[in-house]
Amino acid sequence: MEGPSIFPNTSVGVRLALKPASNFVVRTALLDGVPIDRPDGSVGAFKSGDGLLLVSEADFLNRTARGDRTAKVRFRIGRGSGVPPYEDKVAVGGWYYTATFNDLNKVDSNGRPVQHRGSGGVYVLGDAALFRSKTDLRRHLGAFVQAGFGDGRVNRFGSYFGAGLVASGPLSKRPTDELGLAVAIAHNGAEYLNYQQRVGVRTNTSETAIEVTYLAQIATWLAVQPDFQYVIHPNTDPMVRNGRAFQLRFEATF
Repeated sequence: MEGPSIFPNTSVGVRLALKPASNFVVRTALLDGVPIDRPDGSVGAFKSGDGLLLVSEADFLNRTARGDRTAKVRFRIGRGSGVPPYEDKVAVGGWYYTATFNDLNKVDSNGRPVQHRGSGGVYVLGDAALFRSKTDLRRHLGAFVQAGFGDGRVNRFGSYFGAGLVASGPLSKRPTDELGLAVAIAHNGAEYLNYQQRVGVRTNTSETAIEVTYLAQIATWLAVQPDFQYVIHPNTDPMVRNGRAFQLRFEATF
């Protein structure tokens, strides 16, 4: 398969959003299953066999009652909604890819991989404000958790879990800086592990990445963000040593 069409390799699609209440949003996206710029070097959309990628999510938001809100703006979405930023969020979603996939482990009577029509998964995520300074609202501590589950018959990674903390204004004299700590764990699915065992390939059950980052607001127009990651069992390959990665990101506003 040449898909799915996920960032940064995007495809033609449409996204719809509905806000029946100020604290509830439903979003749905329908995309061509394969990116416009294809791995073989060609360019195209909605070719035979691409399949469609459907993603839908429902967000439940908790907003602190600050400022005035009217009945008219509640139906607007995003920056133009006129409602205060949310403090807490719980979202549930799912995705379905309509293409045909090979089973990772099972074969038919001719020794060819069993075919499955479609592949899907579900996920849940949550954001919460754990602490906010009463003297400076810019200084606060937030946390997030993420969990996702995919079709282990055709997807190598059957589940994912992530969690982290983000401190805004960790230093009293630098209220606009941000300090982040996160962990992400990707687990191989049962069928992938069964296949690896069947062919005699040693495989770890999961890959774990630990990340530490600090965003420093150097000036009103410039921010610098160093980021360090430590990866345990890269690609779940026991023959590969644990990895380290460092990057430095600059943000400039004109």
